[in-house]
Formats: sequence, C-alpha cells, structure tokens
Amino acid sequence: MNQQARNREFRENETALPQPPFQEESLTLYCRNKTIRPVKKRILNEQRLELYINGSFYANMTCSPGNTTELIAGHLYTEGILSSPGQLETLRIIREEDKFHVFLKTAEKKPLVPLAAFPWEEEQIYRIAECFEGGTPLHEKTRGTHSCFLAREDSVFEPCEDLSRHNAVDKAVGKALFAGVDLTACILFTSGRVPVDMIQKAIRGRIPVMVSNKIPTRQSIELARIYNITLMGLAKKDSFCVFHDSRL
Repeated sequence: MNQQARNREFRENETALPQPPFQEESLTLYCRNKTIRPVKKRILNEQRLELYINGSFYANMTCSPGNTTELIAGHLYTEGILSSPGQLETLRIIREEDKFHVFLKTAEKKPLVPLAAFPWEEEQIYRIAECFEGGTPLHEKTRGTHSCFLAREDSVFEPCEDLSRHNAVDKAVGKALFAGVDLTACILFTSGRVPVDMIQKAIRGRIPVMVSNKIPTRQSIELARIYNITLMGLAKKDSFCVFHDSRL
C-alpha cells in the first residue's frame, strides 16, 4: 500500500471516531420580558491535536472533530512547510491518541512569493457569496462555526467548517490537495475578518483570489498589493468590495 492509500485509509477510518461534532445540552433561557424557560441547544465539541513533524514538537492545535488529515495537510501547505502538492505522496501521518506524528522528506518553510494576475469574473463572486448565505450544515445546527468555500470556474466545492476560520481554510485546502484540484485556478471564500495570517495562507497556497464576508486589515491589504493577490470583502450575493485587484 503506497502512502497516498494509507492517508486515504486514515481519513476513512476517522469517520468512526467516537467524538461527534456537537452534542445537545439542556439550558435555561432568560428573557427581558421576565420569562424563563428550558431550551435545548447543540453545542460544538472541540478536539485537541498535538502535532509533531519528523519527531520534533511543532504545535498544539484546537479544531472541530473530523477531516483531521485534510486539516494537517492543508495547514502544512498554507504555512509553507509542504512546498508543493507533489509532497503529499510522501506525507505520512501516524496517530497516537491526541498526538499526530507527521513525517516529511523535507520540512523547510517556503517564503512568500508574488502571484500572477488572475482573470476573475463578477458573477463568480456573487455565486459563491450566495452559496455562503445559503448556510452550511454545522453552522445551521450550532451557530458556532466558520466556513470556507473553494470555487473554480463554474464549480463551488463542498464547504469546510470548523470552530476556527484558519482551520476551515486549512481543511478546504487539504481536501482540494487530496482531490488533485489546481489551487492556482481557485477562488477562496472565507467567513470572518482577514488579518495578516489569513491572507498569508492564501498566498502560500498559491490561491489568486481571497474573498470574505467581513473586512481585511490595512496590513492584509498591503500584503495583497505586495504579493499581487486579489482581495475582496463585505461580499454578499449582490455586492462586494475590492481592496486589491491583481488584474490592474
């Protein structure tokens, strides 16, 4: 069995893990009109990962349960530790309870490099924003997750959700990498603000367009200009703002 097959088997076996994404809890609701009543709410679970790379401790991560392999692969790619999609073939992940051991042939962080101009279309942005406004499954149930969509041409891929918007991006990128999707031809839509560490993920992932339903920081806009990534915000199904357009 080659390494890709082992990672695929790991991902399939992960669905059998005992921790669900959320659990129902009985709560007490207090209202301003002086009424008090019992309610049931779906509360997110979180999973703690202790990540090691080639035997050395790398980081503690907290995420929503599920898609852990995609999360790890996407994180390593958007942080520049995986330098190309081809490295997935040699990526090996071993789990010991909450410890995840990652083995790579090389683990040197790649620098940020400017992107080529990308010919996006307005209708693509409206279509992705409309998909986002339509809701995502886990957020609809819990109201507690961020989500990330990747789109290419006329296709909007299945969203990834997580309690962290950074993790949602990493899961979406990891899933795309395993599916062989060309990220250099994709648009990324994320929920929440876009600080520097978020736009760096798109730059390192070689994703030419990043869109959010919220706004970026000034420093993120500066990075977008320096590295020539199209950056949009306040995106809705009928409007959006462009902070930097790589076509210009």
